[in-house]
Amino acid sequence: MCNRFKTGRFTYKKGFEALGAEITRVHGYIHAKSDKLKGAEIPLGFPSVGATQNLMMAAVKIPGKTVISNAAREPEIVDLGNFLNKMGAKITGLGTPNIEIEGVEELHGVEYSIMPDRIEAGTYVIASLITEGDLKIENANLDDLGVFKSELESMGVKFEQEGNILSVIGNLKELKTFKNKNNASSRLPNRYAASDDASSDTCKWFKFNGRNSI
Repeated sequence: MCNRFKTGRFTYKKGFEALGAEITRVHGYIHAKSDKLKGAEIPLGFPSVGATQNLMMAAVKIPGKTVISNAAREPEIVDLGNFLNKMGAKITGLGTPNIEIEGVEELHGVEYSIMPDRIEAGTYVIASLITEGDLKIENANLDDLGVFKSELESMGVKFEQEGNILSVIGNLKELKTFKNKNNASSRLPNRYAASDDASSDTCKWFKFNGRNSI
């Protein structure tokens, strides 16, 4: 297992220890082992997407009930939970801060279509705005963009959804700048932050050079 237990940020270690795993660090690598795992109540110090996902996947076949509090609520969490439930898992509370998992003995194979990649869609949106292009994204869900969509709309960007086609409308010279206050409560993915800053900085450049009136 690679070293992803960063102090104050990733809460994998405490979560898996609560489930009964023994976690050690050797030469920069994390080793996990357990004779027997058990359901537990796991309060996350930070609503980490990765920790929530890994603990959900571990808990589905662990005897007893596992409760993850302060869980991540991103669409990917809901999608993973729906996938696991379709395989026979018993997960409730998806999309809320408290996720409950009742362990089952077996899971079964299923056919499942995962959600579109909203990070990729958001990156294309920013690229379109910066290059002043017209963009239509196939198989993108506007609702999945969440806070990212709201922030761009506050800048003056308009979105149109027709079926599975998402259109992005925005004139860079007319967009307003904004301050990116990315934190856990905003639910803005960290991978969007750089793109958001790039679009906002580009707006500032146009305004600084007087090009917003062109």
